Amino acid sequence: MCSIFSAASTREVDFYVQLLDGNKKAFSLPGNHKGQDLLRAVLNSIGVPEQQFFGLRYQDSRKTLQWVNVRKSVHSLVKCCRGGLSDLVGEKSCQLFLAIRFYPNDPCRELSETTRLQVFLQTIQDIQSGAVVVPRDKAPRLAALMLQSYHGDFDHQMGFPLNNYSLFADLRPGIDSEVASMYRMFKGLPASRAEYQFLSHVKWLEGYGRLDDGSLSTLCIETTGIVLRSQSAASGSQACFFWPRIKKFQLKKHRMVMKVRSK
Repeated sequence: MCSIFSAASTREVDFYVQLLDGNKKAFSLPGNHKGQDLLRAVLNSIGVPEQQFFGLRYQDSRKTLQWVNVRKSVHSLVKCCRGGLSDLVGEKSCQLFLAIRFYPNDPCRELSETTRLQVFLQTIQDIQSGAVVVPRDKAPRLAALMLQSYHGDFDHQMGFPLNNYSLFADLRPGIDSEVASMYRMFKGLPASRAEYQFLSHVKWLEGYGRLDDGSLSTLCIETTGIVLRSQSAASGSQACFFWPRIKKFQLKKHRMVMKVRSK
């Protein structure tokens, strides 16, 4: 029997994926598999059930981060991510980055702990990059909750662990005593609850869930439908498109296409 795929399209393709916690994992898929298969394999490996919020990114030849088109084959992806090739076990592997693509409107509701952890890790990166703006009065609490999640209860023997992170570097050392005081207050708080409390504050901050194009809107995928929330308006207005009314939802390069049934 003749195969409908060429040898090149069925050959295993190696990928090197950096997770949101900074760890890296290797994956190998036949070239004719889709990017969605790779994304699913990555998320399954870390036990994330709500996979609709996530995407994979790569660096192009200009070192610019781009989103992986999950509808295309992984073989075609290798040509795109030449700028992010990484030497893994003596072979050239395409390097990718796991990221949140669509932020949940309320990360404290209807998410499993493993998915909430990924949103927590992503928002820490957003704060460090300046995408999420944290007011001075909220910084100590958020820093203390991050430390409680990462390190557990405060331990005098380990010193002050915030020194190991770049979070709120522009406010330090002015907030260190406040962070240490709040960190002690969270003694006994499980990591999952620390992450929950962290996100309960971050979800209201300027920049949470901002789209990559810098627009002042948040696109959120909820169990009820798709929510588009304005962050520029003082009223914080939002529009909700319920799933039964959505006929088509598609991403085309830098555009989102959504067709909605009339009421």
